Amino acid sequence: MITKSFKIPWSAVFSLAFLLLSGLLVVTIKVTGAREGGKVLEPEFARQNPVIFRDVQTKDGLGNIVKFRLGENLSVGDNWLKDTSFRVVNIARKPIVYLDLNLNFPDAKSETTGPKMSYSFSFGRRPGSKFLQTEPPLFIKTGESLQVALDKNYGQIVEFLGTKHFAIQNMNKVQLRVGFVAFADNTGWMAGMFYKQDPNDSSRYIPGDVSPFTKTGKDEKGGQKP
Repeated sequence: MITKSFKIPWSAVFSLAFLLLSGLLVVTIKVTGAREGGKVLEPEFARQNPVIFRDVQTKDGLGNIVKFRLGENLSVGDNWLKDTSFRVVNIARKPIVYLDLNLNFPDAKSETTGPKMSYSFSFGRRPGSKFLQTEPPLFIKTGESLQVALDKNYGQIVEFLGTKHFAIQNMNKVQLRVGFVAFADNTGWMAGMFYKQDPNDSSRYIPGDVSPFTKTGKDEKGGQKP
């Protein structure tokens, strides 16, 4: 077997290096995993969150159930958010009586809306609120969960985005955020911090050392222990 060898001229090496350094030569690397044009429902993490999300699912364009993890890129139809549902599990050591959730839309941004639009919806009744509360009472014990189906809010979400001339079909990324959690002992959690009711105004919550991960003097029914 005869092996032939050849030499690359140094001028060609220097020319290639110059092109790479100057940005005139573009090298494309294809990263697999994410699908182009996919839809994503991702969580906004906060420390010491008293709830977690489980059994997240939606439907594809054929109506088949698609189970997925938050943050996973999905190949689904434009109405995927309408068919999305999940369970909110209480992992704190206190019953939850009020839960506020937010759907953030990073794709809905402009000079008037700011970096993104945020749609808020809640469950239960916030202790101390001065406003009329028509939602049914909520009581989620430790380890129990609340089933959430976004189809109940879908029409309002479409109208909400439409107020700034955004179409739900163009929302490829949606962020799921826990806004505020109120517990049966009138304490709360928001953005990684613990709160308690203001003794001078029960409608306000002020920072306090009232971690929902420690035992309190309240039993599972929300009343004082004898």
